[in-house]
Order: sequence, then structure tokens, then C-alpha cells
Amino acid sequence: DEAIIRVGKYAVALRILQFTIGTITTAFGNFIRLQDQLLDLRKALPITTDFNKFTLQAIQIADKFGAKLDDVTRAFFIFSQMGLSSSQVLERTQAAMLGVNAANLDLEQSINAITVALNIFNEEGLTASSVIDKIVAVQAQYAVSTEDLVFGLQRIGSIVKSTGGNLDLLLGLVAGVAEVTRKGGEEIGAGLKTILSTLTSERAREELAKYKIAVTDSTGAFRPLLSILTDLTSTLEGTSKSTRQLSDTEKDSLSQVLAGVRRR
Repeated sequence: DEAIIRVGKYAVALRILQFTIGTITTAFGNFIRLQDQLLDLRKALPITTDFNKFTLQAIQIADKFGAKLDDVTRAFFIFSQMGLSSSQVLERTQAAMLGVNAANLDLEQSINAITVALNIFNEEGLTASSVIDKIVAVQAQYAVSTEDLVFGLQRIGSIVKSTGGNLDLLLGLVAGVAEVTRKGGEEIGAGLKTILSTLTSERAREELAKYKIAVTDSTGAFRPLLSILTDLTSTLEGTSKSTRQLSDTEKDSLSQVLAGVRRR
């Protein structure tokens, strides 16, 4: 009857109203949160920054990479807290969004990868974008995830740098181990850190010297890491021209020394 029809109409109208109110409330909530983020960002940026232009660039980056504006302003804020110029913040934020979009990293992983790589490997020509490009390129060629590469970067970046290596060598090491062992980034990073740290020990030098693998040059300076690892690989594979074929026992002994295993 008429009453039932009216109740049905009222119910439909109420659902529409609830949906509309819910949508508006969410929109206002997002707007207020964005305003708060922009206010924090304004405080962190140099006073000379054209903030209106900066805000427009945030919107453009979000649109370009299909990212949430929240994430873009968050990346802006994190990079601006590092004392970077507005142009550096803009460049690194774009690269971070590229890491999320193309490398399947979450925002924190992308920001960390860029920050660690640029802080440690401050080599000529290395930019935030090229860091992400290198990670994506290695992941595409080898059976290793971008997350594992970032874990490796965070774990052994400093020691690779201190032993004469660069970002390319680090990514190659992590990818090579991952492809052979199928281990995760944290395990690979821990293992490589042990080996690379052990290379500089007196015990390792003595053990490597038995097989004519020099850790230092004639001046006593540490040889390039890539050269040491190349000599080590050829010795273990039996392709070295400077030493004989190693027995399985000798290979095992050498491996244990590099893995930091102490003799009993």
C-alpha cells in the first residue's frame, strides 16, 4: 500500500544521503590531512621557495606517476627534512615515485634506496633517477627482486664503497648471489657483509696469499674489490693462471675463512 511504498522511498533516499555524507566526509578528511602536510612542508622548505609553484608540481608528479598526492607530499617532506634544496627535493621525489611505479617498491623503500645510494656512492653522474633506473635494469635481467636489491644496498653499501666498489658492483653482487642461492635480500646482505668484512682481516689475507690472491697492492693500499673478487672466482673455479687447481678440501677451507668461521 501507500505506506509501504513511502517507506521504501525513504529507505532509498536515506541510503543515498548516507553515501553522499560519507563521501563528503572522506573528501574533507583528505583535504584537511593534505593541508596539514603542506603546512609541515612549508616549514621544512627554504623560505625563498615558491610554495604555490611547489604545490602545483606535487599535483603534476602525482598525475604523471598515478600516485596519491598524499605520498608525493610525504616524499617532499621527508626529502626537505634532509636539508636539500627545493630543486633536489623535486628531483628526488620524482625518482621516488618512479621507484614506486616502475620498481614496485613501497614509498619508504624507494626513498631509502635513493638516499642510501646517493649518500654512499656520491660518484659523478649518479642521480636519484639513475639509482632507480639501475635497480630496475638489474631486476629485469636477473632472478632478483627490487626489494632484495634495496636490502642489499642498505646492508653492504658502506663496506662496498670502503673497499673501492661502486653501486653497479653492489647490485651485481646481490643479483649474482640471489640468482645462484635463491636467498632473500636480508640473508644475502648479511652473508656478503661478513665476506667483505673478512676480506680485510689478517687471517683472510694470509689464506688468500697461499693461492696468490693479493688483497693489497705493492704500496699496501687495498686493491679494487672487483679485482679481488675476480681473482677469487677464477681460483675457486680452477681457471686462474697464477695458481694450481684447488682441492675440495682447500676450497672448503678458503670458503670457511671468508665466511668468518673460526678454526677449532
